[in-house]
Amino acid sequence: VLCDEACTPSDSELQQHLMAFLPAYMMPQHYISVTQWPMTPNGKVDRKALPIPELTQQAGADYHAPQGEVEERLAEIWAELLGIDASTISTSADFFTLGGHSLLVIRLTNIMKKEFGIALDIKELFDGCSIRNIAMLINDFNIYKETESTFLSVEEGII
Repeated sequence: VLCDEACTPSDSELQQHLMAFLPAYMMPQHYISVTQWPMTPNGKVDRKALPIPELTQQAGADYHAPQGEVEERLAEIWAELLGIDASTISTSADFFTLGGHSLLVIRLTNIMKKEFGIALDIKELFDGCSIRNIAMLINDFNIYKETESTFLSVEEGII
């Protein structure tokens, strides 16, 4: 965002403004204010000279450390995919806000199928993709599997 030091809007103000014009998938993940664009000798914006955004937990979100094996493993997986430190990932942070995108979601679903034995629909991950939400889906799936297994065992004993 290009603006002078006197009128630097907050991330939430920018997000509110842009939400009126852009669909959700086009929303910027990070905002950095600069007073002038760095330019190349050809007069184009020098993207390599732009400041690097901090890829930490979701802006404004309270940090919630992973609890339990599933959340801890998911934080490790996210860290590997996103190239960030697992200790900075809050269980309430959004995958896309931290730098995730659709191709990484596909990789995430493949890893989760391998690690947890659950094949989540990609749409489920686009609708609230946080470690907490995914862990709840995995835990619910595991409870369902255990209940189904117990039910089948009891049913076999009756016959």
